[in-house]
Amino acid sequence: MRTGKIFCIIGGLLVLVATYLLTFSQFHMTYTYGLGLIQNLGFIFGQGDIVDIIIAILFVIFLFSGFLLVIGVKSRATAIIGSFLAIGMSVYILYIHYYGIFSVFFTKFLFFTELPLVDGIYPLHIAIDRVGLGTYVLLSGGVIGLIGGILGTSS
Repeated sequence: MRTGKIFCIIGGLLVLVATYLLTFSQFHMTYTYGLGLIQNLGFIFGQGDIVDIIIAILFVIFLFSGFLLVIGVKSRATAIIGSFLAIGMSVYILYIHYYGIFSVFFTKFLFFTELPLVDGIYPLHIAIDRVGLGTYVLLSGGVIGLIGGILGTSS
């Protein structure tokens, strides 16, 4: 197995863990994580606001980025697209929390917020300064997946 395939698999697994098991940040008693967006999809599409629906569709595409990285073992383009989605979302989260950039879209980021499913256990929240560990794991998985996509996955 070439190193590109190994990097794609490791990057995909890191992105999946960050998206579905770890939190991106915490607002009071609610956490932002991938399943929070899935739980709020009915509310988002029920509002009927076209901007909310377009941004929600982009967020839903982000939820598949880990799977795209794992599928990227067969196709370089898929790995690169999946890694750009993960890197883009993690940079978006970091800019929101550290610089206040994209403050117009801050309310759209709240689509990810939901009460924890099992308090203290799932999702796992480990705070690192203003954001959760999931943001940094998401960024590292995206970078590792991008390296794997650039190296190539041919046998």
